[in-house]
Amino acid sequence: AVVTVEDKASVEKISGSVKTVSVDEDASIDEIATDDSIAPTVNIGEGKVDKIDFDGDKEGTVNVNTDESVVGDIDDAKDVTIDNGKVGNIDASGSVEIKPDDDEHEVTVGNVTAGTIEIDSGDSKGVATGTLKVTGDDSEITLSGDKVTVDGIDFDNYGAELKLDGFDGTIPAPKNAADEDATVSTQQADDKVIIKGDADIGNITIADESQFTFDSKANIGSVDGSGKLIVGLGKLNVKSDASDVQLKISDSFKVGDVAYTSDHDTIDEDSFDNYGFTVTKTEGATTDTYKIASVEFTGLTITPASAKLTKGQSQTFTASAYAPGTTVPEGYKAQFYFDGDDAIFDYKDNADGTITITAKDISEFSSENKATLTAELVDEDGATNDDYDAGEADITAVETPETNFK
Repeated sequence: AVVTVEDKASVEKISGSVKTVSVDEDASIDEIATDDSIAPTVNIGEGKVDKIDFDGDKEGTVNVNTDESVVGDIDDAKDVTIDNGKVGNIDASGSVEIKPDDDEHEVTVGNVTAGTIEIDSGDSKGVATGTLKVTGDDSEITLSGDKVTVDGIDFDNYGAELKLDGFDGTIPAPKNAADEDATVSTQQADDKVIIKGDADIGNITIADESQFTFDSKANIGSVDGSGKLIVGLGKLNVKSDASDVQLKISDSFKVGDVAYTSDHDTIDEDSFDNYGFTVTKTEGATTDTYKIASVEFTGLTITPASAKLTKGQSQTFTASAYAPGTTVPEGYKAQFYFDGDDAIFDYKDNADGTITITAKDISEFSSENKATLTAELVDEDGATNDDYDAGEADITAVETPETNFK
């Protein structure tokens, strides 16, 4: 059977053998509960469905299409595609794809459990979900865009992979991700991810020029790639191996401090490209310790490295020498350069190595709400010295304060 519900019609329940259900024109259905005779397709336009429960032997497909689509929980689905709208919890054996295109309405989704999960905020207003949970070792979660917010990520002790592909944002530390094959990876040079909370992850792979930042403890099995890993002083432990990745310490440090640790006999002093410092290794029975042996000036750094500002909020940024304890070479100074929309941001160079940025408005276009602050090393004539790295900070004007993950 093919069932179409529209023109503000209200239906209590659709059940039995149904091939296709279409809901549109402000219609509503309390429940769709099909049997095991056929795998149905449910298309939801400008309408509401409180609950969708397919038979486990004939899993159905759901398409949620408009910003006026409202759907409750979806159980025993095969595949779910969400272009726009609001959806409850989803349980699917196949794929869940969330790729909105509406720049006026945020897509909200509850907890998602599926074999494959793809979320791309694109040019939309954004995507917010509950916890994303995988279903097996072959499962993949892919996050793309700069307006993706997830409450949690659960590997459920599988060797699955979380791919950050064209992603710029913050995620909570994945839970149950310590399996030796569990992997979190960046895919593109401009990927930037901040991982909030204590993390225990089987592997991280950091693509060339991309950036991983941990704001708390990071217990990682294997670290590879050629990008940048940023972590607090003494907060990184490596369980298996590390190679090529540039390691930057986000805290202030000095000679003698513990930079990071590893399980015994797993890595060496030169396994990381230690940025602005060298280490000496002290072996222990179960844990090896790597202490700061020397520091060198490599360029400038800006603190904080990122900020999300609501309308009217200000943040002062400081440029300083990196590594800590080093000084800017004689005859040079830090020069700020701000790249942002003057209609959205105000800035004031305080002429003391600091600059204050204020978000004075919010644009409906997400690209206009982003700005980049750079600090370059210049000589007395204002010429940039490219032998040293510039500091950089990302600023975003947002409607609501950033979520703090526990």
